[in-house]
Amino acid sequence: MTQFVLCNPQPLFAIDGNELRLVSYERSLLEPAWALFPTGATVFIPHLTSGESMDDRFTEAQHAAWEAKDSETTRLGSLPPKLARSCRLHAIWWASDGNDLPVARSIESLRTEVRRQLQSPVGDVYVLARLDQPDVPEPERP
Repeated sequence: MTQFVLCNPQPLFAIDGNELRLVSYERSLLEPAWALFPTGATVFIPHLTSGESMDDRFTEAQHAAWEAKDSETTRLGSLPPKLARSCRLHAIWWASDGNDLPVARSIESLRTEVRRQLQSPVGDVYVLARLDQPDVPEPERP
């Protein structure tokens, strides 16, 4: 399986070192995108142009966390702040388990949640960042 990241960038521009690709190019991600994002939102997959996979970055950060190193110094460590600057609404999850994601409403709570989950025995990351709507309740899940 793999670690997935979807985002709704505002304004639409590339994240440093990444290429943003329309979610419609990844048919398997259309259903999670519809469930996680508001109707009519333009949703993108951050696609790394370096040739590595997003999974590679998460795996490296997991190993660092398990070795009691700072996972924020890994290549993944720069991703949450970059996503926060351009994608105020984004989701990160593992495999097909994109339901009932914990919500982060600030960059600090996002970093804390990612760090906490990387340090868990499983090391998978699940979070919905709603950085543009600090006081809006979570959407109802079917």
